[in-house]
Amino acid sequence: MTKTSNTRKDLKDFDFASAIKELEDITDYLESSDVELDKAVEKFKRGSELATKLKKYLQETENTIKSIKADL
Repeated sequence: MTKTSNTRKDLKDFDFASAIKELEDITDYLESSDVELDKAVEKFKRGSELATKLKKYLQETENTIKSIKADL
């Protein structure tokens, strides 16, 4: 299986808007003054995972647009 098809499979049920909202909520929590260390580490890890998926999603979308434009 190619890298592109792996990316598509990983992002099949990915909801960009929900991921952005969750990442914003994590950022708000981490920037707040009332942060528990263990919870902050857990949220930071989740934020990193979301950021990676968002980046992959945007790259895949860019590739799709380039492909469509190339076919014109």
